[in-house]
Amino acid sequence: MLAGCQRAAAPIGPEAFPTRGQVVVKGKPASGVRIVLNPFPDVASPKFLPSAITDENGGFKVSTYSAGDGAPAGEYVLTLEWPVAKKADDDESIVVKDRLQGRYAVAAKSNWRVRIHEQDNILEPIKIP
Repeated sequence: MLAGCQRAAAPIGPEAFPTRGQVVVKGKPASGVRIVLNPFPDVASPKFLPSAITDENGGFKVSTYSAGDGAPAGEYVLTLEWPVAKKADDDESIVVKDRLQGRYAVAAKSNWRVRIHEQDNILEPIKIP
């Protein structure tokens, strides 16, 4: 009888706030870039990892608990990877490589920091030379 009255389960963790931005590589929007927000200073043992993948215009909406819900308030170090699938030398298997050659994939080496506030967050464009 009460099946129609059920609510969605609340996320296990801090509230997420809408967070969006854009990635530009060599002045052009980059599609398919994976962005991870690593909570700072806990980059080695995070409790959650908000993330996003850029669309065809380089835009992204961060997700933590559900698609596009955002990120909890706090400071983060961004990591980026831009995967591309290529055929391996044996011509039978597929190898996924990072077009950014791993330069931005390690939180401990990243120079990109952002602060997420308890509001809608529009990040400055991430510009990769």
